[in-house]
Amino acid sequence: MRAAEHLRRGDHVGAFRFADRLCRVTRATALDFLLRSEAARGAGLDDRAAADLARALDLDPTQRTVLRFVLQWGGRLEKQAAARALIDDPAADPDLLRRAVAEMFAGGVEALLLLRPVGARLAGWAVFRAGHPPDVVELREKTVSRLLAADPQHVLRQEGLDAANLTLDPAGLRGVRLMNGDREIASWSPPPEPPPLPRAPQTAKLWIVVPVYEDLAATRACLNAAMAQLDDDMRLVVIDDASPNAALRGWLDVIAASGRLELIRNPKNLGFAASVNRALKLCLGGDVILLNADALPPRGVFARLAELARAAPDVGALTPLSNNGETCSFPVANAASPLPDEDEIARLDALAQRANGDLLIDLPNGIGFCLYITRACLDATGPLPEIYGRGYYEDVEFCLKARERGFRTVCAAGVYVGHAGSLSFGAEKRGLVMRNMNLLEDRFPHHEAECAAFLRADPLRPARAAIERLDPPRRPFRLIVAALGASALEAQGLARALETDGEAPAPLLCLYDPIEQKARLRAPEGCAPQSLEFDLSAPLGFDALGKWFFRLRLSGVTLFFSTTLPKTLVEMLPALGDVELAIAGIELFSPPPRPETCAQPEGPRPCPSCASAFTASEAMAARLRAWRFAANISAALRPLDRMSAHVAERLFPQARLLPPPDFSHAISAAPGGRVLGVLSPQPSAEADALVVALARALRRRGDPAEIVVLGACLDDFAVMAPGNVVVSGSVEGEDLAPLVQAFGLTELMSGSRAYCGRLDALAAVCGLPRAGFDWSSGALPFGAGELALDPRLCDRKTAEIIVDWLAARRAFDLSDAPRDQGA
Repeated sequence: MRAAEHLRRGDHVGAFRFADRLCRVTRATALDFLLRSEAARGAGLDDRAAADLARALDLDPTQRTVLRFVLQWGGRLEKQAAARALIDDPAADPDLLRRAVAEMFAGGVEALLLLRPVGARLAGWAVFRAGHPPDVVELREKTVSRLLAADPQHVLRQEGLDAANLTLDPAGLRGVRLMNGDREIASWSPPPEPPPLPRAPQTAKLWIVVPVYEDLAATRACLNAAMAQLDDDMRLVVIDDASPNAALRGWLDVIAASGRLELIRNPKNLGFAASVNRALKLCLGGDVILLNADALPPRGVFARLAELARAAPDVGALTPLSNNGETCSFPVANAASPLPDEDEIARLDALAQRANGDLLIDLPNGIGFCLYITRACLDATGPLPEIYGRGYYEDVEFCLKARERGFRTVCAAGVYVGHAGSLSFGAEKRGLVMRNMNLLEDRFPHHEAECAAFLRADPLRPARAAIERLDPPRRPFRLIVAALGASALEAQGLARALETDGEAPAPLLCLYDPIEQKARLRAPEGCAPQSLEFDLSAPLGFDALGKWFFRLRLSGVTLFFSTTLPKTLVEMLPALGDVELAIAGIELFSPPPRPETCAQPEGPRPCPSCASAFTASEAMAARLRAWRFAANISAALRPLDRMSAHVAERLFPQARLLPPPDFSHAISAAPGGRVLGVLSPQPSAEADALVVALARALRRRGDPAEIVVLGACLDDFAVMAPGNVVVSGSVEGEDLAPLVQAFGLTELMSGSRAYCGRLDALAAVCGLPRAGFDWSSGALPFGAGELALDPRLCDRKTAEIIVDWLAARRAFDLSDAPRDQGA
């Protein structure tokens, strides 16, 4: 791994570049973020190092290597969390365990006691303050107490702390206490045994089983919604899993006394699976719905799920759509959205029923927030597995075992249930998830790949889109239209800016895919639509899109015009509101591909074949006509950089031209010519070819300058093959400036001849000089120390001029005037 090699050599900046790439181009793991954290720390990027270390701990709070570094570099709370995780890990390295114990005592504990079953015995250890041996009290029918003698050779003994091993007979043992006089300083209790059920098993056609623990308001809303739709064939069973909330316990007692639900109370917390299994012993016959206490089922959902469960004999488990239902989430798949209120949940449920009816879509597994299980499936599969402890993934294993027995798990796409999510475990969730995910992977090693394939295929997208088609957003929007490509990136940037502007209308993106001929609609994150698309390969698609648009409340339209946009789509926009034409680049002048070799490789001017690519042609005339049409239907033109403004002023003199952003800036006096950053927000063959030409030119000259591509390439490895290039991978706009500093960049340029706005903005923020393509033929000045490039030059000539510029910046003062190679 290149990052690790650089780290071993002490090249922390180089290590950071490759580690950062690893975190961007792969599905980064906790260890990947840890590697980037260590590289950042060595490079002096302490804030970045701390953020990546916290990210690694968040991704996998059970990973021992991560925990080791957290103990060394983490904050106080992070160190305490890491120490607890290591103490709970039976396979922790002894030296690491010693550090964890020391951290716990530094945090103020007076003693630690750990016991685990080993064969027929209980074995473990105790650590306590040196010179203060505690009494060990065994809670049995007859209490046993003895002084715990320190073991001077114990592996956990260290400065200020003594330790000793313990081996106990578990038979009849109710608990163990470490006592310092009359004061308890540590304790251990065995896992609780489920008490006998309060009533004999009963029969019903449908059982709704709800374990509860915390959050009175959410639990009350859930159970009231459930009780409101019970009929004579349905029974509600609630398991109080040793709730610490006295108000919640009291409310459950009142409702249970009214006879509206069956209440089972656990004397100690058993966790989700064990609690559900206790209830299942009470439920004879009939199907079962497992319902989280933070779910909100709208009226009629139970009966509809029961009807759908009879659609086919092999349907074993069903999960509805939800705002927070993992793979069954709406509007965004596999992402939680805010919990709607009860009226909105009922409205969305009615829309789902109208849009999708009885549609069932196969899932890799069901989701336990609302999991309908048929009696045939339950009898064949058995109770929930209890090896997952307090919760997470027992529902997944149940569904995978059901599949082995011939039962399908499906999404009921015509049903919607609200779900708050994570109310019971709060901040503990990630640790529980990681522990149990690893356990599930060991038991079902192919499930993760199946889930990944499911997410890529997204078979639920048409069902989500069907709901969105019936339900245009009711809030005011500004429509932003663009074709996929570089202009779409600028459109998405504008959408993000509008999202954070409290006074501006929310953005609604309409992104056209010219290959598939589809228009995709995307609202801000968490809001519909997120899956809706219209097929524009036929007139009916335009009619449907137009009707959908006209049902919106639009404040106006921003058009990022491209000649790949269908003319029919562009023509409908003025009827929707005032159109503002955003000019994000010089697409108008984009030439056809250049010859592979320049006809006159020597000399600074373009050869005839290069220059002829920019002369008037029918293709260029057609592009100009299309752009003039877009300008004529627009109320105003908004150029996004000074070069676009200059071209627009020349080509559309009658249009109302808004001023471009002011990206003027002072250039840093720091030494230059060392690391050139090339912006590549959109992979393109043009950018790949230019970077490779530049890298080879540096190699031919023996120039030590390096290149960092900020973004993605079509072929990352081919671009990095010369050995002096690192491709970062896709970078969000807000991450660019911090990366410029982290990578130690000294100059910036754009990999595209046509799109310069991001280059100007980034250079202004970072105070770095630019090498830019000058479409003004010298009319627009470049700053001191900057380089204006003739866009007609081939890649080889462009590369040679840039290499000269970098060498000059290393050798001469930055006050020298720029070398202008403008056309």
